[in-house]
Amino acid sequence: MNDMNAKTLEALKGSIRKWNRIFCKGAVNLGPTNCPLCKLFILSDCEGCPVSAKSGKSGCHGTPYYAFGRHHLVSHSIFIDHRVVGKCRSCKKHAKAERDFLASLLPDGEKWR
Repeated sequence: MNDMNAKTLEALKGSIRKWNRIFCKGAVNLGPTNCPLCKLFILSDCEGCPVSAKSGKSGCHGTPYYAFGRHHLVSHSIFIDHRVVGKCRSCKKHAKAERDFLASLLPDGEKWR
């Protein structure tokens, strides 16, 4: 993915930082509501989104995002928001997987930190 425009790159880095906050600090995942990439691409059915380009699907299907959501629904359904719950290793594992997946979409030489 080396042909990414500046606006998309900024959104990708923002999405990586979102998942890093979820992984490191237990921040909340509000799905597309607090995802910079979704804010940019959701109204076009994810057309142009680097996540969709990689997975070949819209809506983050085929990525670690859904494993986090499934785990949360099964293990923490008492919580309305999706966040890393306490010291739950599975929450952290899935949040890290999504962060690392998104980081893998960065163009060569780009850093998100």
